Amino acid sequence: MMPRLMVILLMSLVITGCSNQRVDQPETTGLAIIEATLTPTMIMMTPSPIGTPTPTARELMATTQAEEARIEATTLAAQRQEVAQQVFRDDFVDNRNAWFTGVFNEIETNTIEDGFFKIGWTASGASYELFEVRELNNFIAELDCRIHEGDRKGSCSLVFGHQGELGFYKYELFEDYYRLFIIQSNGEPGILAEGDPSSVINAPGELNQLRVIREGNLIQIELNNVMLARIKDNSYPGGKVGVSTNSYSDEDKVEVWLDRFAIWSLPE
Repeated sequence: MMPRLMVILLMSLVITGCSNQRVDQPETTGLAIIEATLTPTMIMMTPSPIGTPTPTARELMATTQAEEARIEATTLAAQRQEVAQQVFRDDFVDNRNAWFTGVFNEIETNTIEDGFFKIGWTASGASYELFEVRELNNFIAELDCRIHEGDRKGSCSLVFGHQGELGFYKYELFEDYYRLFIIQSNGEPGILAEGDPSSVINAPGELNQLRVIREGNLIQIELNNVMLARIKDNSYPGGKVGVSTNSYSDEDKVEVWLDRFAIWSLPE
């Protein structure tokens, strides 16, 4: 048996050795810390316009379209007038063509003076003066007119295809509106074309030139050498051509002046 003292020493050595034994730990290498200062950059974005024209662009477009229509209308009128034959013209320097003058129905007063055929109204109404010599199928008709008094309450017109009580066509101009329509004895007026003439009409009080070119079923209306509409209709293939004025006021005075009325016949 081992002496008791030796056992105690051995246990002491074992315990001491265990406590003095070093366990190597793996060394860790720290990651390098990089410090950086970021300078923010401001990116300026300028939005692009998305297909919305500016007023200047719209005005330019309208001017271009009006110029193109003017050129087209002028070219067509010039081509047709090369083969046209003038059958009537009156500059209203006098009353050689025996237009009605005087007072009619107490509301309409007609005079020819100062180179104008003047039609004055004290109430609402319409007047018609026709070229009675012959009916025309294919023709060019022109009228220079102005609203001298009454502003938007008065109008001047070219009428054509007039077949008495059956009906006729009427191209009517106001200061802010135009229309081409059929007046029928047995029905409501039928609008064939209408619109706003503001881009081509002259200033209030100035003369405007109305023109109608009629060939077969093709009807073209123009204002100051600009085509407003071209339509096909054969409701009245032929008839008399004339002028008309209207008052749409029962209170304010309306006065319309006509300056020149001319008709050319075109080949059938």
